[in-house]
Amino acid sequence: MPKLYYGEEAERKILENTKQNIFDYMDASTKDIEDFTAMTYYGGEISYKELKENIFKYANTLKRYGLEKGDTITLCLPNVPEVVYYKYAAWLLGIKTHLVDPRFNPEGILELTNKSHSSLFVSVIDAFSVKIAPIIDRLNVENVVLVAPSDSMKVERIRDAKNVLAKALYSYKEFELYLKELTFREEKVLLNRDFLKFAKSNRVVSVYEENMPATIVFTSGTTGTPKGPVLSHDSYNIKVNQIDYGVPNIQRGDKFLAVIPFFAAYGSYAGMANSLKKGMNMYMIPKFIPQEFGDLICRYQIQTAIGVPMYWEKFAHDWPNLQKKYNLDDLSFLKNPVSGGDVVSPEVTEKCNQTFKDNNSEAKFIVGYGSSETAGPVATTVNNDEYSDDLTTGIFFPGIKHIFLDPETHKVVEGATSGELALHDPGMMLGYLDADEETEEITVNYNGEKYYNMGDLFSINEKGMLYFGGRTKRVIMRPDGHTVHAFPIEKSILEDEDVENVCAVGLKKKDNSSGTIPVAFVVLKDGVEPSEELVKRLDTRALFNLSERNRAMAYTFVQELPYSLMGKIAYKELEKITLEDLDLYVVDHTFIDKDYARALKKQ
Repeated sequence: MPKLYYGEEAERKILENTKQNIFDYMDASTKDIEDFTAMTYYGGEISYKELKENIFKYANTLKRYGLEKGDTITLCLPNVPEVVYYKYAAWLLGIKTHLVDPRFNPEGILELTNKSHSSLFVSVIDAFSVKIAPIIDRLNVENVVLVAPSDSMKVERIRDAKNVLAKALYSYKEFELYLKELTFREEKVLLNRDFLKFAKSNRVVSVYEENMPATIVFTSGTTGTPKGPVLSHDSYNIKVNQIDYGVPNIQRGDKFLAVIPFFAAYGSYAGMANSLKKGMNMYMIPKFIPQEFGDLICRYQIQTAIGVPMYWEKFAHDWPNLQKKYNLDDLSFLKNPVSGGDVVSPEVTEKCNQTFKDNNSEAKFIVGYGSSETAGPVATTVNNDEYSDDLTTGIFFPGIKHIFLDPETHKVVEGATSGELALHDPGMMLGYLDADEETEEITVNYNGEKYYNMGDLFSINEKGMLYFGGRTKRVIMRPDGHTVHAFPIEKSILEDEDVENVCAVGLKKKDNSSGTIPVAFVVLKDGVEPSEELVKRLDTRALFNLSERNRAMAYTFVQELPYSLMGKIAYKELEKITLEDLDLYVVDHTFIDKDYARALKKQ
């Protein structure tokens, strides 16, 4: 039996005061620091007092529009202050928030919104003409509210963002004029400021019931078919308490870099809810550019930041230049460098930790593991020499129980120390939305409790240290930590009349950098030759059926695919190929150097 690292007392503490509304949990813990900054947005500071006043304004507006406990609103927003206001306002009233990635294509946004049974849809104004207008008549909501990125900018406090502010304000005015010319039935589309026209900041009494649903986060699941984990108020509060152990070095007033989007599980729970409950100052980054991760940390002297391994790898590499650029003495300000979304190589961990140590920081790289179904992280590495190991994924949070399943039969193997991991977490999801069968598929009943099959292979040693062994499903982890499923890519490509067969896999680069690149190996029908026109056609279909981040980033054409003795495509053989060894048609150069991988070639 592995050692219980945190002890039995910790298992009791994570449940303390969690049976309450998420807003109340945050409100109670920050009552004595309402003059502290809750969010910094383009140089403007929003205090905890202002935060709560705005939450009440939004809550009173939602009530005015007839929304009440049990209803659902869809938030298709980047990390702007409004997403925080809408979330907490809805939670106050017992309304569920359905979170959608604004980068999805219009049909994807439509499908997920209608699946959620939402009454209200909130999006950014600059996505209206491209993403919302094409589906407006099919959105089964009563109102569409459009937020402008400039809505929460405080002009008098802007220093270095004048150009950004001016651009946003002009964009806002242009959209206002455009919207006035549109004729939607019953004024279905509203600007956010008009939606809030009569808002009052009168305090609203919260609603709470045990296991009351709070959030729906649609995930592509194991097959790429969208599933909506439903998380409760209890889930959020328990997760915040568990993170006290996984990331213990947090103080009120610390700066948190909010680049992980709040529409994602990790960003919503470990990012937003955790930061606000603990009195941190969230630096809101609505349009994050991965190459600027290190700049943001150094410019604002951030204490806690969450990023995928690729971001931290680049940060360590760029540190000498960043130090000069921002005239920094050292990295003593950095306390919690957290990584999630992909396995971290020992080389990256060693490089980062050495960079921190050499520059007067006591920080140690914190690696996390979790899922949407478990309300975010379930384990992190710990800053303890006895448990120092660059290969481990960490130690389970208090309250989490595990079992191992046989990867072939999916049956519990008593006493096993390795296999397919299944977890019982007191903060895990209530189930998938309107999908009892899918929920049952991943549920393992053991000793009177429910465990969820994580779909990953792990081992655990006598100290309780976890080691990742691979994935049981065909998923591709991009360098930015985004999970791409092979099946939907293949299904989309196979719809083309010129395609005979296809296999999508993730390929590593020769430099062994973090993550893999989604590449489609395509077999064409007799007489068909690869062409720029064909690749563009396949990619256009992928963008329509999937989304920009869920498609293949490159195509390669082969005469045949490898097969196993059992007659199945031997995709693991393809995964052994490195990216640079292929003749590629590249449709997305985000992670592919143009020096060695060509764009769509001219015939």
